[in-house]
Amino acid sequence: MRFLSAAAVYVIITQFYILATLVVRTITFQFRIAGAAIPPVWVLIGSFAIVILFGTGLLMLPRATPVDKPIGFVDALFTATSATCVTGLIVRDTGTEFTRWGQTVILGMIQLGGLGIMVFATVFAMLAG
Repeated sequence: MRFLSAAAVYVIITQFYILATLVVRTITFQFRIAGAAIPPVWVLIGSFAIVILFGTGLLMLPRATPVDKPIGFVDALFTATSATCVTGLIVRDTGTEFTRWGQTVILGMIQLGGLGIMVFATVFAMLAG
């Protein structure tokens, strides 16, 4: 029978602790936001802004582009905004100027943006009657 080393057990326990802390803090943050009187428009704008800024940061990481073609802030911001708002406009060719990980980040932003638009359209349709 094979046993894990003490270091491996420590890493696993630490990861579970971090995950549990993240879940608890997310739930408490959600209750605080629900208790505050934030207009739904600001929630919509804020959620898109968070996805765009987070995506911009991920696209600026060295792992997202080839070593010889780093991406600047404006290009990363435009690409993240375009992907999240599902417009399809690009400044760089996604297939050649991004690594597989960068392409995955862009795909994730496209999915989150599409989901956000569908949620917005559904809520609007329900309110319109």
